[in-house]
Amino acid sequence: MKEKIKNSKLKQLSALDMSILRELYHDSRQSNKQIAKKLKSNQSKIHRRIKWFLKKGYINKFTIQPDFWKLGKSVFAVIHVKLSIEALNKNKLIAEDIALKLKKHPNVFHSLVISGEWDILLIVRTNNTDELHDFVNNFIKKEKCITNTFTIFSYREIEEYDNPFD
Repeated sequence: MKEKIKNSKLKQLSALDMSILRELYHDSRQSNKQIAKKLKSNQSKIHRRIKWFLKKGYINKFTIQPDFWKLGKSVFAVIHVKLSIEALNKNKLIAEDIALKLKKHPNVFHSLVISGEWDILLIVRTNNTDELHDFVNNFIKKEKCITNTFTIFSYREIEEYDNPFD
């Protein structure tokens, strides 16, 4: 697991740094030359900054933005999961253990331990609502420590990803 850095110790990023991150977030396939041209900077400076981002952990990986509709994963759902404290204690488990176990299922895209009335929040994609139903009833609810779930699914995604650097 990566070492966590306290926010107070993070280096303040320059306007150029934020612009580079914005460009990479928008399209990580861009070459350093393309980014330098857009930002009116030089290619070697862009290269150095990106290497620094990687070294310091500001960038963890370069990835893709799949079209889930074309991949057949058209149902997007958020599932709240409630755990039994007694069952967790009996089995010497914590919420993170269950969240990690649930995350291993191919339909689970994110598994978050949360505070409040619910203990875990799952972001799930399935092919259809029948598959979502089977996933909840035949996978999630079979877990001994889970006492309740609350599922919300989306009819339509308006905008899939926002760029936090904009």
